[in-house]
Amino acid sequence: MKRFFHLSILIFLLAAFGCGPKVTRDFDPGMDFSRLKTYNWQSKTVKEPENSLVNERIRTAVDQSLAEKGYQRVFSGKGDFSVD
Repeated sequence: MKRFFHLSILIFLLAAFGCGPKVTRDFDPGMDFSRLKTYNWQSKTVKEPENSLVNERIRTAVDQSLAEKGYQRVFSGKGDFSVD
């Protein structure tokens, strides 16, 4: 019985940690990021998921993270870079 329990836990942990999202990033190493100060959210070109609460939480988290790095969001006009 103990073997079955331990095996079940092991399988569960492998499945839980193996199913995470894969995060990648791509950037130009020659780009001078220090000259970027402002950003804006790119207009919606694709349909977002229906859960507006999740969308708002994602946007808030991204805004907070960028603010911590010293970037300012612009609401009208165009920023130095866009977030999508």
